[in-house]
Amino acid sequence: MNFLFLDLSTKSTGYAISDDKGKLITYGLLTASSSNNISRIQKIQSGIIELVKQYNIEKLIAEDVHPEAYGYSDTARLLMWLQGSIVLGAHSVNNNINSKSIEFMQASEWRKNLGIKTGRGIKRENLKPLDIKYVKDTYGIDANDDVCDAICLYTAYFKS
Repeated sequence: MNFLFLDLSTKSTGYAISDDKGKLITYGLLTASSSNNISRIQKIQSGIIELVKQYNIEKLIAEDVHPEAYGYSDTARLLMWLQGSIVLGAHSVNNNINSKSIEFMQASEWRKNLGIKTGRGIKRENLKPLDIKYVKDTYGIDANDDVCDAICLYTAYFKS
């Protein structure tokens, strides 16, 4: 059984794939550049469906959406739509993926697990370089913040 870890975005979704023993198999980035929000969601969903099929994914773990962090904006709505489309798309190609095999983790939770300080006064844009540094120091991997967040999510999941 393989796990898929996702840092979801409608433009740039980072992913990491591991086996059930915690061995990192691969990681990467799915991108979509359309000006049409629904088209971007569909493209990211298609990429994730391909990963589910190619790597026989049976468990999904994604960073959760905080609507309040986005001011209950269109961004929050689109991220929630993306979450729903990913769940439905993954289930459509693998019936073993169900509500028990999908988890959402708060960014503050996985960062805390990795020793990355969050909280009052610490802005999201200040955390991204710390995530990148953690992945570089831990794995020797140079990647963008989306991929690094997915790898951090993977690491925190197996640490907890």
